[in-house]
Amino acid sequence: MPIFEATHFAGLLDEARHGSTEALGKLLEGFRTQLLLDIRRRASAKVVAHADHAELVQETFQAAVPAFPGFRGGTEAEMVGWLQQILRNQLRDRNRYLKARKRDAGRPLSLDQESPHGALRDCILDSDATPCTSSSQRERQEIMDRALRQLKPKYQQMIALRNGTTKEFTEIAADLGTTPDAAMKTWNRALKAWRDEMVKLGLTEF
Repeated sequence: MPIFEATHFAGLLDEARHGSTEALGKLLEGFRTQLLLDIRRRASAKVVAHADHAELVQETFQAAVPAFPGFRGGTEAEMVGWLQQILRNQLRDRNRYLKARKRDAGRPLSLDQESPHGALRDCILDSDATPCTSSSQRERQEIMDRALRQLKPKYQQMIALRNGTTKEFTEIAADLGTTPDAAMKTWNRALKAWRDEMVKLGLTEF
């Protein structure tokens, strides 16, 4: 069943080709449900463990925007096929990345990893945190370690890549087969999830 009425689709496509980002956005949004269904059929369990369905659709849209000038189709079916090919490329790249990183994926993360701003554990703590005793420091470290290991694998991986290395988001995005904006959003969600887990474990001062 067509998603758009034929003349409406043609109008939006014409506007998008003349530079309207709003029209392009409406076209892409119209195919969200179709792409979600495709992901359920095509995405491997490993890929879904590192990125949920909504994130994969959003990454497909983000890849489609700069690629749109190369779209030569003129029908809804052709645009669906074009987006599905972009999605397949996204899934393929993620699968390749996960296979290449399989050996590293099982390695436990260490909060002693150094980043340009100090130890990993210090990267999410306020710089003016009140000094505490060595006993309290050990207890805090244990909570942070436990909280980190409660996170989704993709969040653990993002924290390690961003806070445990000198890589910028552009480099991380290239490693993960995603966009810098998507990588930054995932990192922010990872830090929030980490904080939430620490609060559950009783660490309320950051």
